[in-house]
Amino acid sequence: MQLMIHTIQVGDLLTMIGPDGAESEPFTLAEPLGLRSDSVWIYREYDAPIVVDRCYGLDSSFRLHSRRNGHGERRRP
Repeated sequence: MQLMIHTIQVGDLLTMIGPDGAESEPFTLAEPLGLRSDSVWIYREYDAPIVVDRCYGLDSSFRLHSRRNGHGERRRP
């Protein structure tokens, strides 16, 4: 399932797909996104954040691999 940046949630297991087709390694979103005037910070669990130009980040999509439910258990979309 493809999601846009405003629909991803903390705990989601995602792959970021840039508007140029570049893909990140799968990661779990650790914190809400950091939207700055010139950049987007995507905080990953146990890893450095992904920092991209704001336009690139807002035009990216995200492949949802699984989402945690209210009990911390993973479920597929």
